[in-house]
Amino acid sequence: MKPMFLVVVIAATVTNAHGQRSWESSRDSLLTVLSLERNDTEKVWTMLHLGIVYLDNHPDSADYYAKALCKLSEKIHVPGGLANGLSMQAYILSAKNRPEEAIAMDLEAIGIAKKANLKKDLANICNNTAILYNGIGDQSSSLDFYLKAAAIYEGLKDSSSMSFIYGNIAGVYNDLKEYDNGYIYSLKGISLCRRLHTTHGLGSGMVNLSSSLINLKRFDTALSS
Repeated sequence: MKPMFLVVVIAATVTNAHGQRSWESSRDSLLTVLSLERNDTEKVWTMLHLGIVYLDNHPDSADYYAKALCKLSEKIHVPGGLANGLSMQAYILSAKNRPEEAIAMDLEAIGIAKKANLKKDLANICNNTAILYNGIGDQSSSLDFYLKAAAIYEGLKDSSSMSFIYGNIAGVYNDLKEYDNGYIYSLKGISLCRRLHTTHGLGSGMVNLSSSLINLKRFDTALSS
């Protein structure tokens, strides 16, 4: 199960062909809003939304708005905009197979979010950094950043975010052959998903739980999980 990037705090409204808004419709609406806005702080967040909408459709345009919102955020001292803009650029760099540059950019974003005490942003960007480290085979650093993110989510009582990050942590523990810890975190994620009645993170939790149990040679339990 592929780990989830949390490039930004705000979720984009995307569309499908069955009556929901298309990404082009969302883009056009945001472009109209941006053209009418006079407040620079509001422009920062609108550009952030635009970047999200563009991410999976036109990454070059996403990169343009990420850089633009970083420039404006720095000018008017909006650390949340700057941190999220940098993390969005890191996501784009990782998609271009430039992980070292992406990690450096996320680490810069972490420093900004930490200094400004932006806890949710900090946790999200730590999660992203963990994914990047895992992608280059540095599981020790990956685990470190996942655990930092999880501790913040727990402090915020952000159950939705906790439900998937536990699965990510379990996967890294399994990669490190620490199957007991993989088992523990898989169960934590699955239990939370069931309590919340959500599938958000349930799939990765079940996969990692089975992997942990098989490697612990608890085959009967693995088959029933």
